[in-house]
Amino acid sequence: MLRLAVLAALVYADEELRLRVNIPVIDEATMHERAFADVDATGDVREVELVVPKGAEPEGAALKLCLKEVGPGAGLVDCVVQLASHATVERILRRTPEDEPLPSLSLNVEGDVGTFEHAEGADFGEEALSFCSRVVREDRSKSIVKNCARNLKAQARRKVTQLLVDEQTDERRKAIEQAVDASLSSNPDKWKKARRRRKDR
Repeated sequence: MLRLAVLAALVYADEELRLRVNIPVIDEATMHERAFADVDATGDVREVELVVPKGAEPEGAALKLCLKEVGPGAGLVDCVVQLASHATVERILRRTPEDEPLPSLSLNVEGDVGTFEHAEGADFGEEALSFCSRVVREDRSKSIVKNCARNLKAQARRKVTQLLVDEQTDERRKAIEQAVDASLSSNPDKWKKARRRRKDR
């Protein structure tokens, strides 16, 4: 997948994006940056909807949601980084052709089934069908094998996309920190209200 796809997803998109995301449920006394290591965690979380408007960047929508859900505490920047990255990955996946060539990669299949290996330049579809046929012990023409191959392709595209987005994390974190500081300086009342809303829950 092209590095340009990342840049394309970071600029203004031409459609609204709606995602269900999980926000860790923590109080201010225990809030810390690692609380947002995984926005898809299944522990003590609250499911909310992240809406990135048409023509908007994900960081702005993520900041708005994180202010509402966690307030201006220690975990705010991490919350924004994780949700914005999540939205960026989705934008790339939706705007990149499914047949876009993938680099060499390995996928650990759930259930200790084994590891799927893709070699750059090889036919991913053929590799996936061969792997799935061997794993489920069915002919390549069976629907269960074809579904398995499609799932492998989806997982591979997401993994590659996530890695591309992760390469931008440090740079984007700095930009988000600067945006948060600027917003705090220019809108102190908004931040006070955000803190009060969270304490009132």
